[in-house]
Amino acid sequence: MKGVISMTTRGLTREEQLAMKENFNKQTKKELLPLAKSLNIVGRHEMSKEVLINMIVSFTQRNEIKNQVQEQKRLKRQSRKTKKDYAPTIGQIIAFEANHHKVFSGKVVEIHDHDYVIEHKNGVKFKIEKSKVLWTKMTDKSRWPVQIYKLLKGIA
Repeated sequence: MKGVISMTTRGLTREEQLAMKENFNKQTKKELLPLAKSLNIVGRHEMSKEVLINMIVSFTQRNEIKNQVQEQKRLKRQSRKTKKDYAPTIGQIIAFEANHHKVFSGKVVEIHDHDYVIEHKNGVKFKIEKSKVLWTKMTDKSRWPVQIYKLLKGIA
């Protein structure tokens, strides 16, 4: 499912919650109020100390889960492939922009520091800058995206 975070996300354990409550019970309500304020607990002044402690633990639990979810999202973003990961290799078919903004496809036959040598199906060789590559076919069975297909056919 899209947007679902893995079930490894957890808040505080029961032991951690009890330890927190025990620790907070040693403090006065006045000492707990700044912490409650930092957690944006509304109505903290009207609450009893016991209710305030329960709210602090609950909000801390939510913040712990929220932090874990954010960390998982950050790690997922880091693991995404970049354009560099899809750089074509010798033998792969690519779509590229040639002179006068015309789009062609061809097989990569040479790779240099800043450009590729591409051979078109009719034998014509193009030397193109790496920035002119529009799409790399990753497998023989993959299809061109619609936009690239239209550019290749001169429709777009």
